[in-house]
Amino acid sequence: MMASSRLARRDKQELLNFSRAYNFTQLIKEPTRITDTSRTMIDLLFANNEHRIVKSGVVPVPLSDHFLVFCIIKAGITAKAKPRILENRSYKNFNPTLFNDDLRDIPWHIVENEDNVDDALFVWNKMFSEVADQHAPVKRRRVKGTPLPWMNSQISDTMKERDWVHRKARKSNSARLWSMYAKLRNKVNGLVRTAKSKYYSDMIEEANGNSEKMDSNFHY
Repeated sequence: MMASSRLARRDKQELLNFSRAYNFTQLIKEPTRITDTSRTMIDLLFANNEHRIVKSGVVPVPLSDHFLVFCIIKAGITAKAKPRILENRSYKNFNPTLFNDDLRDIPWHIVENEDNVDDALFVWNKMFSEVADQHAPVKRRRVKGTPLPWMNSQISDTMKERDWVHRKARKSNSARLWSMYAKLRNKVNGLVRTAKSKYYSDMIEEANGNSEKMDSNFHY
């Protein structure tokens, strides 16, 4: 009996550790198996996006001595990832000797004749770019946008730190590391919520009541 009790406690702790590690929440709050001698909650339902759960619960069914567990999830909206245009120079046929020869032929004295520093910089950039474009032309390519357009470096760095602490906590089972992990996990969740809220607010403001533009920014 004592061995069985220790095994049950160990299984319970493993389930709790697993739930914490992956940010799962147990949704069922009432018994799922009721007999004349017991009322137990042994049919569980976990989710790591509790903010999208509209409703969850237990439905008594006569087909089994276990009740049916359920949850209703809010679908929400997702943002279209806008494609990006990347520009970079192609050095496929670049010849440094010819490039330097053409640079020497540029009438650089024109820059010195400019009295305004901004005008001088403009002239210098224009003359240099014309030669550079001949020897290493700018290529443009269309790439898919990020599937998470609200993602930023702060969120990414905090996620990496969270995952690193999580690995250490799982190896050592240190209470201090588990506490650090929980704080970082909550920090990531907060950063994501804030970034997503700002992203959607900016999209709505940009649309400015234009339904067609709104539809181009979002899809269901």
